[in-house]
Amino acid sequence: MLAKYQLCQRRAVRSGKFPTLLELVYAAPFFECLNGDPMQKLSFSLNGEFVELNQLLKLVGICESGGAGKVIVASGDVSVDGQQELRKTAKIRAGQIVRLGDVEIRVLAD
Repeated sequence: MLAKYQLCQRRAVRSGKFPTLLELVYAAPFFECLNGDPMQKLSFSLNGEFVELNQLLKLVGICESGGAGKVIVASGDVSVDGQQELRKTAKIRAGQIVRLGDVEIRVLAD
């Protein structure tokens, strides 16, 4: 997702219009043709017992701040272990899988 965001960012600089976070998340069909893989898989090494969901989205580069992460979670598009998650500060522990659009984040113990 970070690579996708950087690509959008470069195009935005040229065009003068920056995409919103939700535009980036829903641009999956366009990016599918760029890398051929419909699901982008990321890993996150957890240092402590848990990480809050909105902070995880920020730390893996899906959004720029925890506040933006809260907006994404509130939209209802985030799932944890296959279940929709609406709690913005849900505790995500090692072994859990978070999905948002075409992005899958595996949380690993450090």
